[in-house]
Amino acid sequence: MDFTLNTYKQLLITLKEQGYRFVSFEQYCGMTEEEKQCEEKYIIMRHDVDKYPQNSLAVAKTFTIVWCTPDKTTIRTCPTPSSRN
Repeated sequence: MDFTLNTYKQLLITLKEQGYRFVSFEQYCGMTEEEKQCEEKYIIMRHDVDKYPQNSLAVAKTFTIVWCTPDKTTIRTCPTPSSRN
């Protein structure tokens, strides 16, 4: 398995192009069964923390470049349980 930053970036780009949105594990646990079964595609992605801070920063920057607009707001936001009506 290729665990390079470039492969991670390509994975993010592919997921974005396919219409996925990210939800945190916490958000997923707060979703109702109906929300989990909806037609919208979502992914729970775990980000391991590297023992070298510069590596973790590079991963965070890559995620931000791919998934955020220039004003740093998330393109595909994920509703949290507390933000539901």
